[in-house]
Amino acid sequence: MHNNFLPYLFTTIVFNLSVAAPTFAHESHELDSDSNEHVVQATVKEDHAKSIKNHRFMLTGGITGQGDELGKVDTISTFGSSDTETIYAGSLLYVGAGFEFFLDRDLSLETLVGYHFDMVTADNGSVGFYRLPIDFNLIKKIDQHRVGVGASYHIGPELDLVDGQGPMVKFEDALGISVNYGYEFDQFILGFKYLAIDYELESINGVSATSTENVDGSYFGVFISIVGWN
Repeated sequence: MHNNFLPYLFTTIVFNLSVAAPTFAHESHELDSDSNEHVVQATVKEDHAKSIKNHRFMLTGGITGQGDELGKVDTISTFGSSDTETIYAGSLLYVGAGFEFFLDRDLSLETLVGYHFDMVTADNGSVGFYRLPIDFNLIKKIDQHRVGVGASYHIGPELDLVDGQGPMVKFEDALGISVNYGYEFDQFILGFKYLAIDYELESINGVSATSTENVDGSYFGVFISIVGWN
């Protein structure tokens, strides 16, 4: 009986080993596969992070209105027709350029330097209101929507009525606050902005002057921005 049992035991051990060995090899292969997959995923994430740029260029143009009325100008065309144009402290055309810096996945800071003016041109010259805004806007992104608040510092606000036989009026530099909304289409942003700002009188025709009331230069504007990666 012992002689018959030993071959059976040996056969059983060999059989169990031959079955267990491939199973162990299969489990080892699965571990290697999982490890390689994690390495690939980590490499992809690292490459993706390196490919994300932290800023982009912005070119912006807009139309704004209105603010306080600064003056009326009578114009006469070459054909003899006359008209009256009004200049407002919150109007009219804006052009600017700058950068958007990405602080987080859905948070960014816009910095723009622009030129904002309302101008009336006639055959004998031009008159207008001019200022140089420097804007800082903190933007929160929700999908393609952009909601933000900001500050706008206006340098050298100036009402030039000299060609219209009027004075040269200068205002103090001023700081305003704004709220913004935009919607992004690929490399374009359609935006809406409200800015609250007042201008304090500085001089008239080079002579220092003061006023009991400031000029309201607040406006509502529509803007289009072109953005591009650097």
